Amino acid sequence: MGLINEAKTDLPVRSVVRDIINVVKNGGSDEFYLPEDISKEFRTDYEFPQLPFSFDVVLDLTIDDQTKYYLNANLLGDDTIGIKLNLNSQDLPQKLYTLLGDLNDIIAHEIEHIYQNYGFREEKLEDYPEYEQTTGKDYYKHPIEVPAQIAGFKRQSKITGKPVETLMKDYFEKIKDEYNLSDEDVKDIISFLISKI
Repeated sequence: MGLINEAKTDLPVRSVVRDIINVVKNGGSDEFYLPEDISKEFRTDYEFPQLPFSFDVVLDLTIDDQTKYYLNANLLGDDTIGIKLNLNSQDLPQKLYTLLGDLNDIIAHEIEHIYQNYGFREEKLEDYPEYEQTTGKDYYKHPIEVPAQIAGFKRQSKITGKPVETLMKDYFEKIKDEYNLSDEDVKDIISFLISKI
């Protein structure tokens, strides 16, 4: 993914991240449909002239004093980004910087998957029916996942100023137990992803 493609997603990613941060700052646990729930113009989709598609976001937000920080996203259908976000209220506002970087990563990642869904990338989801069943190390090295991983890490690097490789190491260290990845798997995945940048 070149600089032109990255620039096309800068404003959309920034806009969605800003909206989610504003929802978080307003507090409360709920399911939010963005941009609809916060739009004064009753917009149901995010539309940007530089993107060949529109999309929306479903944010499942939990903020309380019992939960651990958790953030994950996936596509719900062709063009809806589903986000699960758990935040401990005692960690706010200091956790917002971490959240800002992580949101930039996952939104850029999922927008890349929308490009793939609509056939705007060489790697098209329709060409890989096995993708949904791929797990572990194979998942992170899958031809569909690699461009999305790279898009997310590059966006997060741009926002945080941290090197992509450092962000990858931090991310995979954090999730390796959840996804049954060995230390050797993590090294292999990072090396593979770095070679594709």
